[in-house]
Amino acid sequence: LYNRLSVTNKIIDLYHSEACKCLIVHGRAGVGKSSLLNQVLAAISKQDGSFVAQAKFEQAGINPLAIVAQMFNSLCEAFIRDAQPRAKAAVTRELELALGVAGIKSLSLVVPSLSGLLASSDTGSGVQYMNRAASVSYALGKLLEVISAHFVPVTLLIDDLQFADGISRSIISSMLENAAQPTFFVCCYRDDDVKPGDDFSSWLQSVESSDIEKVKIENLSLDGVNEMMSESL
Repeated sequence: LYNRLSVTNKIIDLYHSEACKCLIVHGRAGVGKSSLLNQVLAAISKQDGSFVAQAKFEQAGINPLAIVAQMFNSLCEAFIRDAQPRAKAAVTRELELALGVAGIKSLSLVVPSLSGLLASSDTGSGVQYMNRAASVSYALGKLLEVISAHFVPVTLLIDDLQFADGISRSIISSMLENAAQPTFFVCCYRDDDVKPGDDFSSWLQSVESSDIEKVKIENLSLDGVNEMMSESL
């Protein structure tokens, strides 16, 4: 980790802290934020068996909302693959109560792997929930809540958040506001692409709370550069 033991330990401590549910990591482009987070979260996952679902926004993304959907799709695939039958049945039952079968089918158009949890083809029981289930934000939040309650600890790593569209940021805000343990959020952005008073800065201010911590990744120190060069030779 190239002489970044201090910041690495801070990230690990915040992950294990019950007082922190979201870590916001920032720094200039190219300082190694993504690489550091991937290594640290992989090490944590190896220890506690947690699952890391990732989303990375692109500057010229055609459909940024699809990035969030892909993150949830990977979470559903992992749950269907690894969870016990009893847990799968419980998740299906709780999602049907919250969204209705029709609501789940509608959400599965956004998160295709979710169709693997459908218990039947009957859509009648979902009619009374359709207005509420039509909210993508509500439906994705409920999906995260229900799966997290019956699965290994879940970490959502959302990278280059400064490129996210307003709808995606709104969904993330809602999840941060309503998510319960054991879900842990890691949001990452570039300082270079953020200006005081812009939409993203306003969003950052809107999500500030006592259970959200910030960590800044600085440029590599001279010792870190020497360590990296030694490994490459």
